[in-house]
Amino acid sequence: MSQDPAEDAPYEVDYGPVRVLFGKRNGNYPEGNTLWIRGEKERVLMDPSVGLHHRDPLPEPVDRIILSHFHEDHVAGLPLFPKIPVHIHHLDHPGLEDRESMHAFYGYPPAVMETFT
Repeated sequence: MSQDPAEDAPYEVDYGPVRVLFGKRNGNYPEGNTLWIRGEKERVLMDPSVGLHHRDPLPEPVDRIILSHFHEDHVAGLPLFPKIPVHIHHLDHPGLEDRESMHAFYGYPPAVMETFT
């Protein structure tokens, strides 16, 4: 179930139980790539990127989400999985709590923060 990687569309590649979900433009920022790891007991989504917003259908089932770190291109797909438990390093966690914590985490000036919805 892959498309030609040269196309400007999402595609995916399987490496055994790991499926790489490439975003548009080969996953270049800000699209990002996501890993969907399908184990015998659980399915884990790692770094749900903004590229997931262009996919239909979304990968499922997903039992948990792991974030390698808090960057906007690694967390932008989280709203697509509102009921799935999320795991992230405790030092990165404040960026997920609310807009003010995200601002503090990145140190964005107020004008930049106003562009986030």
